[in-house]
Amino acid sequence: MPFAKRIHKHSFPLLQLRQGSFLSSSNLPSFLAKSDDDDLIQESSEEEEEDEERKKTALLNSCVGGIVMAGGIAGFVTKQSKASLIAGSSCGGLLLLSGWLVAQKKAVGYKLASA
Repeated sequence: MPFAKRIHKHSFPLLQLRQGSFLSSSNLPSFLAKSDDDDLIQESSEEEEEDEERKKTALLNSCVGGIVMAGGIAGFVTKQSKASLIAGSSCGGLLLLSGWLVAQKKAVGYKLASA
């Protein structure tokens, strides 16, 4: 018989722990049992993660907007291309605006950036 088949799951509490049967709320000591404070901590943690994600998105939109705008200006300076200036400035400006709107917690900022 192979070694893996000889090992029974009841001989290893860790396997039971992964399955969730070993540590049920009735088996836990009172100081390890889940309390209402755990839910509050988890909610605030989720809010912090959303806030951090929003800040990253706003920064990314602003940086890309600045690069696009700088590219339009560089195209105008080097080749006297008005199309580059108009396109770069308008697209870059919209990306900068979307970054600002995302930072202000406006949902339209995400839509503007994806348009």
